[in-house]
Amino acid sequence: MANSSIKFGLANDGVCPFSFLSSKYSVWPVRLIVNNIPPWMSVRKEHLILTLIVPGKDQDKNMEAFLARFIDEMQLLWKGIRMYDISHPPSNRSFMLYGVLCWTIHDF
Repeated sequence: MANSSIKFGLANDGVCPFSFLSSKYSVWPVRLIVNNIPPWMSVRKEHLILTLIVPGKDQDKNMEAFLARFIDEMQLLWKGIRMYDISHPPSNRSFMLYGVLCWTIHDF
């Protein structure tokens, strides 16, 4: 059985919906970026993964509550999950997929 790994980057930034700068309400999209592909491809919208959207005005105080499920899933990837590649012959379809979070960018 072969092994494969994915390297991720995590980025989030607060935005005010509808460009109301005086609004107390904001939205924090959290994006996951795959680093195993060339840089000019990894920042295109086809390759960005929208992990979650944190709504509200006090999201910086409870951001860890929103990220808890994401952290659990990243821990699963760190340990490895069995995957199947249908393009390979039946005797060589399964492999272990590992993932690691390499970097984060945030604006808290």
